[in-house]
Amino acid sequence: MDDIDFKDRDLVIWGAGNTTILCQGSFNNYGLDPIFYVDKDEKKQKCMFYGRKVLPPDALNNIDKPIVLISSANIGFTDEIKMKLNQMDLTHLTIDEYFFGKNADRLIRAADMLFDDRSVEVYCDMVLNRLNNRVPDDDTVSEDPYFVLPVFRKVVAGDVFVNAGAYKGEEIERYIECCNGKTFGKIISFEPDSANYMEMLTLVDRLNERWNIEEDKIQSVMAALGDVTKTSFLNSGKGLASSVDEIASDDSSSINVHSLDDFVHDGRVDLIKADIESFELKMLRGAEKLIIRNVPKIAVCIYHSPVDFFEIIEYLSDLDVGYRFSVRHHSKQLLDTVLYAYTEPE
Repeated sequence: MDDIDFKDRDLVIWGAGNTTILCQGSFNNYGLDPIFYVDKDEKKQKCMFYGRKVLPPDALNNIDKPIVLISSANIGFTDEIKMKLNQMDLTHLTIDEYFFGKNADRLIRAADMLFDDRSVEVYCDMVLNRLNNRVPDDDTVSEDPYFVLPVFRKVVAGDVFVNAGAYKGEEIERYIECCNGKTFGKIISFEPDSANYMEMLTLVDRLNERWNIEEDKIQSVMAALGDVTKTSFLNSGKGLASSVDEIASDDSSSINVHSLDDFVHDGRVDLIKADIESFELKMLRGAEKLIIRNVPKIAVCIYHSPVDFFEIIEYLSDLDVGYRFSVRHHSKQLLDTVLYAYTEPE
């Protein structure tokens, strides 16, 4: 990557889908402003995307020596795009190659912050897997996401669990199982997608009945979490996952965004789980007072954008509240890499 000179070269981003949406903040922060996007989807080629046209791959033939940044989390698609660009003899690299290459020193420092040897191994494996566009080995993958470490299965009487990006409520059920439905104080689940939210409510009703839980102990909130409390847009239909964005699209809807500091005020939080489509760092910034006050256990996804691999651990470390850090990976894809922050011994 260091051998590629970006000066006076036109940048094109290949991919006008969910991965590019999730990485838009990183592109802006690094000054990556494409002259247009490329996508094979003819429907996307009829639309503007973040203020730029979406054009077919053949449009690259009309540019003198462009640099193409491949923005896809799909291993098969990435291999296919690389093959096409090699045939066209065009300079290209993936978003992981770009951001990891630019920040190799920060990746090394992040690995040095990890508490256990297993975490260092998993972290380095996933960096290499992303750079080489390959699936992780079986030895890299762990089961039981968000609760894989024993300390995350420990629930003390009165504990409050914030479930950010609750989807259909699977982690609510897992958390209740960890304490046999008896010792927790409250569960607050945030899910901005209305279809997922309704399915979560159905699950909560079933759990309340099964475990004889008081109804107000599980609070469901149809909203997103971020760094500030505001109204934003929920984009669905551009990819596999819904995502919050500052820009409205044809299929977006208005959505409330809360900061945790505003939502819980001076209240207690003991565990935060977050899988919120590249909003993880914003959510943590919006919970800074809470984190400093309560030092909750945190299980946060770091796979949505390459910069999350180092920026999230840097942010939590800089708070200087005594966190230990571990990393586990929970799927046979490049998805589901999770950073665990905690103060109690494993």
